[in-house]
Amino acid sequence: MEAVFGRSYSNMRVTVNGVSIYATGKEGTLPTLIFLHGAGMSHLVWVKVARLMEELGYGTLMIDLPGHGQSDGPPLPTIKQLGDCIAACVNTLNVKEPILLGHSMGAMVAMVAAKNKDIMLSGVIFCGIAERLAVHPNLLRMASANRHQAETLIAKWSIAASAHEIDLSPYFTSQDDYVLPIDLKACDEYDKALKDITRITNPKLFILGAKDKMTPPVKAKPLIAASGNAQSVELKRCGHMMQLEAPEKVAAAIDEFFKTTHA
Repeated sequence: MEAVFGRSYSNMRVTVNGVSIYATGKEGTLPTLIFLHGAGMSHLVWVKVARLMEELGYGTLMIDLPGHGQSDGPPLPTIKQLGDCIAACVNTLNVKEPILLGHSMGAMVAMVAAKNKDIMLSGVIFCGIAERLAVHPNLLRMASANRHQAETLIAKWSIAASAHEIDLSPYFTSQDDYVLPIDLKACDEYDKALKDITRITNPKLFILGAKDKMTPPVKAKPLIAASGNAQSVELKRCGHMMQLEAPEKVAAAIDEFFKTTHA
């Protein structure tokens, strides 16, 4: 499917390996940001940031990974498969100067997609990332036995104390019970980030939350060091869900990244 310029990308569908993938957003005069969500969630976590970027003139496309949100399933069980799926999506969509932007699991998916030699990107942005997204065995078991209890625990660790009023439950509600454990297992098993990051030649930005308990900024330092042409921004008083806690700061970091890499 080719993007129709001058119009909204509302409720688009892209078929990859026989699976219908949902994407929504808006065309802009500046490059198109392709937003990828984290484990057990959907494109809805990116809506606030996407709207701010649209106001600045950027194109946006928020994608639901297979088996998530409004995309058909089943969910893919490995980061490698998810990355290959997104690379195929980007090539099929044919949007203006795509920049991949992923959060947590979505950041790892963006990494795998970006190392694909056949994909043409203007940049890659990683939010809430670490060298390893290791998941505690107790959380893995809990996600399979009691999804809602696992979501409550994830929410507790994902939001900084200064943003305690944010409720993550609406961002989980559209998922089937088996999605979260599959996602967490995929995160836990992916151990090639330090190698894969060196294969990405595009400009890179790391956006980190200073109060992130899920992926503390120190855990991203090996990736940043191995990246070469990378920038990093640490957002004060932000936890893991920075796009909900401080969408204006995230949008400003993205805009500054574009301006410095496309001057």
